[in-house]
Amino acid sequence: MPLPPKDGYTLSDLAERWKCPQRQVESYAEGRRLKLFARKLLVTYKSESCDFEISIVELSDDTSKKMLELVKKHDLYLLNSSENHTPFDDSPINTVMGDYIELSPEQLVQARANNYSTCVVTAAELLRFEEEHQINTCQEHPLHNNERDSLLKTIGALAELFSDAKGNKFKKPESINVSQVSSAIVNHLAKKGIDPTGMSKRSIEDRISTAIGILNNKQHTE
Repeated sequence: MPLPPKDGYTLSDLAERWKCPQRQVESYAEGRRLKLFARKLLVTYKSESCDFEISIVELSDDTSKKMLELVKKHDLYLLNSSENHTPFDDSPINTVMGDYIELSPEQLVQARANNYSTCVVTAAELLRFEEEHQINTCQEHPLHNNERDSLLKTIGALAELFSDAKGNKFKKPESINVSQVSSAIVNHLAKKGIDPTGMSKRSIEDRISTAIGILNNKQHTE
């Protein structure tokens, strides 16, 4: 069972997925053709004399450090303005990861200055972009020997059933007329308007011949 899609894809993820330089992916974002997102972080700081909350977009790897500095500044302000305020303590600070939010043009400039290190493209945005630009990311994987044999046996059995159903024109003594069956398949594909790439009469003949050979060998070994 395949794993579920990721929530967010980095620009390097997309460069690998689309087999292109990362700079090309960045250009799509900078041209506002591809939407970039970043996490919204919520920081809370609570003590006996202070209840402080701030949210910030994670535009760089040191965002947490910057938030810590903001809290310290706020704490210093309270310390100077209140006689009862307790000095800053690291322990009350909590950081919560929020949802992804789309970057504004200004935030995009900041993200670029930090090499888009915390930016992602959400799964929904990735789907939209690929559908709009008809990007095909299906990757073909070579068949294992057992899978190939099973597929060829299926082809051979279907070819035999086809020749039995169609009569003598598609038969030869002890076998089938591979040339006639292949011609019928080519004509059928043409009528259906199916892309003929890799489906020439010669290539179909080769596959059927190989398939019939596997079936015959299987019968002889049993």
